[in-house]
Amino acid sequence: GFEVECGDARDFIARLGLAGQKDDEEDDENGIGGASEGEGEGEGEGGGGGGNNAALPHHLVLNFPLASPDFLGALRWWNPSAYEGGKEAAAAKTRVHVYTFARGDGGGSPSSKEDDDDDDEKVIDDEADGGARAVADEEEEGEEEDSSSSPRSPLEVAVDLVADGLLPEPSPSSSSHFRRRRKRRRRSYLDSMGCDVRAREVRDVAPGKVVVLVSFDVTAALLRRMQGEDC
Repeated sequence: GFEVECGDARDFIARLGLAGQKDDEEDDENGIGGASEGEGEGEGEGGGGGGNNAALPHHLVLNFPLASPDFLGALRWWNPSAYEGGKEAAAAKTRVHVYTFARGDGGGSPSSKEDDDDDDEKVIDDEADGGARAVADEEEEGEEEDSSSSPRSPLEVAVDLVADGLLPEPSPSSSSHFRRRRKRRRRSYLDSMGCDVRAREVRDVAPGKVVVLVSFDVTAALLRRMQGEDC
């Protein structure tokens, strides 16, 4: 079965993580560890057996293009340990799907359409080649990406919107890797935390403006970074 409710998306997302942590604490208090008989009951779309993984979904869909990226900050309430697994429970796996409006920096028509999905994903994927290495190289050399360089496509802008929802840019006065990247093309940073970001165009909604679907994996490294830990 399933439940239907009307409420704030941020509260709903946060409760998913808090419910998993509460279940795990109750199991510890009752001396229950890991999987038990009938562990499959009531799993629905949640993570599989045992502990704080049970309440975590396999998929989370945010289908409100006007503001979907703004809800992603609520993931910080989720427990990173659930995505590492252990002796008594397999690691949870959650794929988040975010629909968002996006417009390329140039303001013109998108360079690719829905009927050319393979090319769409290739544009995004090619940029991530050597993802973690590229991040490390930039940090080592201390080079800043020029904000006036080649304009981003709608797909790249959509990925940056999702990245900003997960990990907002610090103030300009702070010294950080994000400040040096100037809010541009942050996909490789997310992928360096195992997020496996993918993006594709869904449909045109106005000249130069499209709905883009951005999908990524929730990982322990991402959640720890959202909670302020220096991963």
